[in-house]
Amino acid sequence: MNIFANRLIRPGMMILLCAAMLLLSLGCQSEHDGGGEAVTPAHAETPGSDAINAGNGDNNGGTPEETVIIADNVPDFNFGGADFVIGGIENPNFSTVHVVEELTGELMNDAIYARTIYIEERFNVNLVEFFVWDSYAPGRWTREVNAGDFTFHMYTMRIDHALPFWLNGTMIPWDAIPYIDLEQPWWNQSINEFLTINDAQPMVIGAFNISTYDLAFALLFNQQIVADLNLPVPYGLVRDGTWTMDAMLGMMREFTQDVTGDGTMGENDHFGYVAHPKMVVPNFTIGAGEFMIRKDAQDLPYLAMTGERFLRAWERVYEMMWDGGHWWSNMPLDADVPSAGINMFQEGRALFMDTSFFEIERLRAMETDFGILPYPKLDTYQERFYARISYYVPTIVPITNTQLEKTGALFEALNAKSYRTVLPTYLDTILMVRNIRDEESAEMLDLMFNSFVVDIGDTSMCVIIRDSFVAQMFSANDRRFVSTLERNERRIQRELDRMIERALEH
Repeated sequence: MNIFANRLIRPGMMILLCAAMLLLSLGCQSEHDGGGEAVTPAHAETPGSDAINAGNGDNNGGTPEETVIIADNVPDFNFGGADFVIGGIENPNFSTVHVVEELTGELMNDAIYARTIYIEERFNVNLVEFFVWDSYAPGRWTREVNAGDFTFHMYTMRIDHALPFWLNGTMIPWDAIPYIDLEQPWWNQSINEFLTINDAQPMVIGAFNISTYDLAFALLFNQQIVADLNLPVPYGLVRDGTWTMDAMLGMMREFTQDVTGDGTMGENDHFGYVAHPKMVVPNFTIGAGEFMIRKDAQDLPYLAMTGERFLRAWERVYEMMWDGGHWWSNMPLDADVPSAGINMFQEGRALFMDTSFFEIERLRAMETDFGILPYPKLDTYQERFYARISYYVPTIVPITNTQLEKTGALFEALNAKSYRTVLPTYLDTILMVRNIRDEESAEMLDLMFNSFVVDIGDTSMCVIIRDSFVAQMFSANDRRFVSTLERNERRIQRELDRMIERALEH
């Protein structure tokens, strides 16, 4: 489903996207009892800023637009002005604010403010968000649960922190909570299918979880360098399916150069690619459609790093980056998207840069035009592109929550409202209008938003796989893959066994 209904998409593409939106957006509505005083709302909103408009005809026919109202199935409960408390986390790598109390003129802030007011007025409830630095949040929430206290209705936390709550039986899966309808379009189907275990849905991602999109990774390329070197424009390669690792390598070879002539590659030279070492292997292997952890026919996870195609993708990444010196291996590291790499890209000394969507904002002042791309395929036999979510920040419900009907009703409504207003604002304003410089990049973004995937080994198990031996090996150009995996396999399997055991209990 497309959510980019904006002026930057080409007319032909827009017709197809609007048609898809029309089919997927039709919602229905019913009334339920319980959990508070339900009033009789029939809560379809009037057309306006909350509506998603679907074009109904070709670009030249002048056919009037048809407005489709996507309504949730939640009754308009009256919760008597009571607080609804969300435990939030502070982290500099993604958006963390879910409740806003005043207008500032900044579009995302004001969209969240409008959502806050809408929910508070519709349900007569007071939304409250309490922040904890994310490294302290698991301890804070665990102490509350162990003490049997009920202060927070929901928590947001990084997946590697949230997973133990599910494994320990101290959270309630969303598919067991009233009013949560995971078939609705405000729940991200392409991501959520990767988050099930034994067909249960302990974690979900919806339009409310804006941080998920912040943590999606993509390639940026310098359009001026491409033009100056007369290189093939990558957009065309993506469209015809030939945007592969070989194609990217060919472009990097044309730009990588010891500009200073001192025989060593450093910050004043030209590099084909800049990225944090822990991000390189997962960006390319997942882009190739290969995963560290997969799920079997019973929807149970297993280690998939020994497959022939995974190993081929792994080896190709080393060849691309290390054998030709195309990746800046001694770059100073201060963040997941290092500042030194951003500076090099802005100053025209890097052809490609790895980035999260959140960090694209830092390139707003860049004078040279840049474009955005999905990571390349392994080869032309690969049928589709894959867009990596590097990790995610789910919202979880602790077992101490005694107001599940209230929680489910409000969270469903928050996601529905986010889908109608906050997420389109994020996409249109933050990504396209401010940062993405051309129509083709908007097309690439649409492709990626319909291709998001999650690798358990890259997210839930990042501490023992991605950020452990995978990052260490790549940073050191260590190619002893089989022996290294053997040393880590027992630890990985213990964690997978814990997940499987927990999943089979339900």
